[in-house]
Amino acid sequence: MRRLVWSELSEADRQAALSRPRGRSDPALQQQVRAIVDDVAARGWEAAAEIAERLDGAVPQRVATQPIAEEARRTLDTEQLRAIELARKNIAAFHKSSLPAEHAVETMPGLVVRKIWRPLDRVGLYVPGGRTPLFSTLLMLAIPAKAAGVGEIVVVTPPRRDGGLDPVLALAADICGIASIWTIGGAQAIAALAFGAGGIAAVPKICGPGNAWVAEAK
Repeated sequence: MRRLVWSELSEADRQAALSRPRGRSDPALQQQVRAIVDDVAARGWEAAAEIAERLDGAVPQRVATQPIAEEARRTLDTEQLRAIELARKNIAAFHKSSLPAEHAVETMPGLVVRKIWRPLDRVGLYVPGGRTPLFSTLLMLAIPAKAAGVGEIVVVTPPRRDGGLDPVLALAADICGIASIWTIGGAQAIAALAFGAGGIAAVPKICGPGNAWVAEAK
């Protein structure tokens, strides 16, 4: 690990240390992602489903989380279940305490200026899949959205190899109060969230990490 002594750095070195790395531009990737996004924007669910089936080997579907979460509750031991629940409580406690307060100032007699915070009606959450689905990502995204009062949370994630949903991911969603997850990933999932496709309603904000295809689509 590289160590920096702040007091010994010049101003230029400090700026360099704090700067974010520049993203690498890949024209071929940009072109391929653009084709996917444009196709979903034009043809909606038909395009999203076709692309997902071609790339993931499964037609995306909306999966109810509660029945699959019960499978996780049966297979995980008590310590693992307690750890997930403890994580949920800690994340919720932090974000509830971080909610901004409304602010009002009487700038002149009879004139009150207010700062009012309102949650978004709907957000989309992208949860990476792969061999080990990141249920912690779902907790870190869904719980702040719930704390903020977001009306609807739409979750998408790549399917397992058998086309299904990982039970632990379903469990994380269930304890966050999310009733269903769409098994669709990649650029096609981001496009579906952005423009709306089939039963996936368009969202004004998309959160969550992903691979190069997902990042480019976002």
